[in-house]
Amino acid sequence: MRTLFLVLIALFLIGCVEPDPESYYGRVNRKDEFTTNFQSRRLANELIVLFDMGEKSQYGNDYFDNSLKIADYENDVKLSEVKSFLASKGAAPLRVYERAVKSSGKNKFKRYSGRLNAEVVALVPFDTQFRKAQKNCFDGTSLCLFNEFPLLTETDVEGDMASMMINFVEVKSAFNNYQDGFTPVKIIIHTATYTGAKLNAILSKIPKKAFENNELN
Repeated sequence: MRTLFLVLIALFLIGCVEPDPESYYGRVNRKDEFTTNFQSRRLANELIVLFDMGEKSQYGNDYFDNSLKIADYENDVKLSEVKSFLASKGAAPLRVYERAVKSSGKNKFKRYSGRLNAEVVALVPFDTQFRKAQKNCFDGTSLCLFNEFPLLTETDVEGDMASMMINFVEVKSAFNNYQDGFTPVKIIIHTATYTGAKLNAILSKIPKKAFENNELN
């Protein structure tokens, strides 16, 4: 009898324990579930402003699925104009971006929307002077993009190379944690899309001297 009782207790406890999903996104299907399923409530509150940036698609009934679940199906996602949207919500792009990848606990984003990345990267000031010298190393950093990640030099398109370097500077300023599964190289590869006039427009916005931004200090 005692054995049966213990077995029933064990089965009850097993039924009460919810196994960890492969990702937090398995738990989040609606906006009202967003803040309750992240370990960091502060992070959730900051990211909630991005919830409605996508348009519904066949992959989900809620915008979060499409704009922040961070999609392999990115071509099915339509993002609103990021700069004006974040400004209307009073959100600092890099602060949101930084918290998304540096938050404590298990809620680190494994992927980020390339389209959203591209928009945010284009808006955020760089805290390191951009230069193309010494095998494309950067002033103020201890890392060289093409020494650290030689595979990225396979492209001979100057625009793409410059784009990757720009993104690397921005990402390096946002976080520097190579222990995470979410690494700078993934962002660089995912956002190396600027060429021609677009690239020149971005380059023209990079300050000649190291940028000081009190908000990010």
